[in-house]
Amino acid sequence: MKARKIVLLSLIAVLLCVYILQLVSTSTGSVKQIVISGEPDKFILESKQNGTIILTKKDDAWYLGEDQHYDALTSEVNILVDAISGWSVLQTVSKGGDEVRYGLDDDAKISVSAYQNGELLTQFDVGKDGSATRQSYIRMAGESDILLISDSFNNVFNVTQDDVRVRTVYSINDEDITDAALVTMDAGAVLMSRDENGDWIGSYEQMTPEGIASWISSISMLNAAGWLPDDWQPAVEPIALVTFKTTDGIVTNNLYPVEGDEDKYIGTSSLCPYAFYMSAYTAGKFLLTADDFAQ
Repeated sequence: MKARKIVLLSLIAVLLCVYILQLVSTSTGSVKQIVISGEPDKFILESKQNGTIILTKKDDAWYLGEDQHYDALTSEVNILVDAISGWSVLQTVSKGGDEVRYGLDDDAKISVSAYQNGELLTQFDVGKDGSATRQSYIRMAGESDILLISDSFNNVFNVTQDDVRVRTVYSINDEDITDAALVTMDAGAVLMSRDENGDWIGSYEQMTPEGIASWISSISMLNAAGWLPDDWQPAVEPIALVTFKTTDGIVTNNLYPVEGDEDKYIGTSSLCPYAFYMSAYTAGKFLLTADDFAQ
């Protein structure tokens, strides 16, 4: 009787080991690695929310727009490149028909196409993020299966044109600026220039060389908070004007209010063909009085 129990217990132990090995084997086999053969040089992202975004690589630089009209942020596009290079399929969650549940209906999905030298590398629709961290639902083009993958593709590919477009309006060495003027509707004109020693002198007594130099440095580089349509034209007069003279010529910047939004402004610059949004912080550099140059 005792020997029989030992045999039964041994059999149970063996069966338990086999069962565990089967579970491990099944779990490992269910994770499918997807690797893209080639590095994309073009993306087309389409969604109802963000419209169509076309990104193209040329001469090691990325450009935005069908006609490669705008400079794109290489660092942001590289996130797309890295994500698309390979991912793991964790499981098939649906054989189809659950598009709304997984965010793959026409109103919610993001369609992604990646190309290399004009050849399609991969194409899929992105749905919602999964319940766990760094998971998303996708559906490969031409297939009905909805897959759970091991990356947050919704976060990666849910981008707007402003997200990937370069924000720099201009960047100038402040040492190259020799004269400047700030004109506002409320405070009038504040003028400043360098003397023969290169020190700044202001048109008001309270203005100090250090205060002027600090302001010159702050406006020598200007970044957009976002971009307006190419055909935007101002409907009102500017509320502030900043001009400065450099070794290359005169630069003129205008500041316009945004009706209904006191924390947002529109700017234009002679160094940039496109109008742009400015944050309240940046616009504040255009709305100073002589007293603000005292230091």
